[in-house]
Amino acid sequence: MPYLATEIPVKSTIDKSTFFAQGVAWIKGMKESKLFDLGQVIPIDKNFASIITDENESLTFKTIEFQKSFSCGIRHEIYDSEDRLWRSEIVLTSTPSRAALRTRTQCIAGTALAKIQTPQKPFFVKMAIEDGWPERDGDYNISLEPIYIKDDNLDSVANSILGNARTSLPVIYISRIIDESLPLNPGELSRLALRLSGIAHVTIEPSRRFSTRLQHAANRKNPYNGTIAVSLSPYGVIKKFYLGGLYKNSEELIHAVSDYCKNIVTNRLPIFGTDWEALAEHTSDALRNELSNGSLEMAEWFKEQEETLKEKDFEIAILKEKLDKLQSSLIQKDLKSDTIYSENFQSTIGKEIYQGEFSDRLKYICEYVSGTSPEDLDVRSIKFCEEVASKIRWSGGASKLVTRVNQAGRDNTTASDRLGAILSEIGYEYRLDGGHPVYTPKNLFGLEAQTLSTSSSDKRAGKNSASRIVTSMGIKPLAK
Repeated sequence: MPYLATEIPVKSTIDKSTFFAQGVAWIKGMKESKLFDLGQVIPIDKNFASIITDENESLTFKTIEFQKSFSCGIRHEIYDSEDRLWRSEIVLTSTPSRAALRTRTQCIAGTALAKIQTPQKPFFVKMAIEDGWPERDGDYNISLEPIYIKDDNLDSVANSILGNARTSLPVIYISRIIDESLPLNPGELSRLALRLSGIAHVTIEPSRRFSTRLQHAANRKNPYNGTIAVSLSPYGVIKKFYLGGLYKNSEELIHAVSDYCKNIVTNRLPIFGTDWEALAEHTSDALRNELSNGSLEMAEWFKEQEETLKEKDFEIAILKEKLDKLQSSLIQKDLKSDTIYSENFQSTIGKEIYQGEFSDRLKYICEYVSGTSPEDLDVRSIKFCEEVASKIRWSGGASKLVTRVNQAGRDNTTASDRLGAILSEIGYEYRLDGGHPVYTPKNLFGLEAQTLSTSSSDKRAGKNSASRIVTSMGIKPLAK
């Protein structure tokens, strides 16, 4: 039974009547819903109320109060033409100082032949955001649009990347490419932000200059050159995506980023909010107390108890499914990387010159071996190299870096500064030696120091330095 859950902080001024009125408006806006066609009215002044149609579409309201706080929830169930039950649960938990809106949607097969699919978040979330319900989540506003970062937001971005931000939702950081463009166009960015509204913050890097500043503020852990990173407090960057690896086009990239963020928020426990099961248990306890005081009919008590037992059975099924997913994810962990190797494996080798470098080098070496067929290498090893090479796509990062280095070396008057900036970004350390800038690679095996010319008389100095850098890095054969 696929499901999607998320939770957002909201204003504690949202009361029960506002919440339930929004719920009724949400249901009435559904074309498929018949709940209110006959003028049915649901008594929302009670702790428990429900209505149901002949087609088994149902709407249930629950409320529990404790001192100055409360939790109230809505559950809507409707069958479609393919015998699938679509269940949406929305719970508002509110105290005088803090409140949260938690939602969960499920697709449940009504018959053995019904084809289930992962649901989207309920439209209720979009309505709540449009009406200004959300509170600020750390340094970010919960929005339906991408968040274009300002130059003075450096510390906030660095904190997200390092895991020091106080955000409950994942933060997606989309970095600029060399030419200041983005890996997704404006329409795609808006579509991604709308799809993940209430699930993740979609943030956009303002400029390459900001990226250089961020590199120092985030201890060189920042995504760059078109990489899309997902950060989660308190872990920092937990996943990176980029075009040219597993994702051939922007549509595949959008789906991958969206699915990853949805899995994060779905498979974690509530932060402050309340799930429907917990709300059902609290209302059941309240009904038990009313029954003991003789203020409730026995039939209504048994009805509520029956529903509570169903909730428990469903919760057990959810936990079993989570356990199965956890087992599967542990087995598949190293296979679901954007490259042929996992990020943990890559970090044990060393730092890449650009995102996807090691994958490109592995492909290049395997193509070389399979193409030359060394005499002292057995046939299976050669065929193994052929298979590996065929399964890896060129990342495209090498060609971009070669172009950038060559462009930096064209103007001899600025070549030293521009080439130095590229080397510093990669991880070279700067020092002066006899008046000449020298850049020494730090934690970059197989590379040599680069001495740049500051002479304005040698008109080819910049181009020669650029050519030497490309050759030294060994990236020209990877530029495909």
